[in-house]
Amino acid sequence: MTNEPLLNSLQGIMVTIDSYSVKKKTVDENYIDNIEELLTRIEDKVDLLITQLKIESYKKMIENPDDIKLDSPAKMFEYEKMARSVDQCESVEELQMTLKSVLKTFMRYQETTAKSLTMPLPR
Repeated sequence: MTNEPLLNSLQGIMVTIDSYSVKKKTVDENYIDNIEELLTRIEDKVDLLITQLKIESYKKMIENPDDIKLDSPAKMFEYEKMARSVDQCESVEELQMTLKSVLKTFMRYQETTAKSLTMPLPR
């Protein structure tokens, strides 16, 4: 004793609900994909800006060495010797290695300074 019209009506409703669910799921997945793509683009732009800021920071740091004052005559003399050596150098690879060494030494100096500031004073 099944009510065939009621059963057919329910099956029609289920098909409608199921197709709605599939469409909604597809729309949701596309929406999520679009959001993920936008977030990836934003992350890429932020990374690029950070890189540019770092480069600008280093440019400001090394833009004009004459603006950096040395107190020690021995250091001034040593700097002048090294500066002349750099000016006379024609090898790009040698200059690149020298710059990398100077940058790494500077960063190591920053690390050492930061560590020494956080060390407890002896009593």
